[in-house]
Amino acid sequence: MRYPLWVFNSALFILVISAALFIVFSREELPERVEIEAEITRLPVRDGVPTINLKQIYENDLFGTYIKPSKVVKEPEYVSPFPEPPEPVSVEVPEKVEPTFSDPLQLTLKGVMSLSDGTKNKAIIANNKTNQEGIYKIGDKFEDAQLIRIFKNKIIFVRSNGQQEVFYLRQEDARKDPTYSVVSDWGSVVRRVEKNKYYIYLSEFKKRIKSLAHFIDILDLTTAYKKGAAIGCRIGATEKHSLADALGFEKGDIVLTISGIPVTDTKNCLEIYKKLIQVKINDVVVVRLM
Repeated sequence: MRYPLWVFNSALFILVISAALFIVFSREELPERVEIEAEITRLPVRDGVPTINLKQIYENDLFGTYIKPSKVVKEPEYVSPFPEPPEPVSVEVPEKVEPTFSDPLQLTLKGVMSLSDGTKNKAIIANNKTNQEGIYKIGDKFEDAQLIRIFKNKIIFVRSNGQQEVFYLRQEDARKDPTYSVVSDWGSVVRRVEKNKYYIYLSEFKKRIKSLAHFIDILDLTTAYKKGAAIGCRIGATEKHSLADALGFEKGDIVLTISGIPVTDTKNCLEIYKKLIQVKINDVVVVRLM
């Protein structure tokens, strides 16, 4: 069976022609192109740089957390007047009270029990009035006195008026004690040969004077000045039977030179000290005073 192709081709040709005619007759003419010019609107120029009001932004916050501060009322300042000066009051100088000394305690130190640390030492004390002996420790009382120290060869009491009393185990212990040497006679240490010349027994002097500091303390030596410059050492302690009295010093005497060396500064004093510790028997030490 043969298909009629010519019929199909004819129909397709007619469809193409119809479409071409439709396009030709149904086309609309496009309008002409017109140029469009944009109009520019210029804003007026303001003077200065615009500022941002942060306070307004802070007060008009979106979250409602802003709290308007309350007004602070400033209190007026008051200036207090200057106080009046106090009225002068006369000061009464109290009368000088002479110290009163009590009679020495009537006791005898018989023995001492000395331990290692010294705080638990005990003393055997005899009452001379009743002839009774007792064992005392630190802090015990004897009449109006209290035992404050116990050494191997002596004890110390303090009285109710502040007076201190020292009791030795043997008389020899008292003589060797530097405290006893201050109030004892220095005749066995210093002997006057002639006017302004004295002989010193070195062996006894060493027993009494334990150090240079002890010697300075006994004589109460201080630096003497004249117009702001040191001129020597001033003698202070010259009580009767003292070392200064035995050496012929008077209170207020100023030692100017020793063996020709001025006593004015530390360097000279050190040189004097080195020279004196080398002194031998029969050597002469010249002291010039004012």
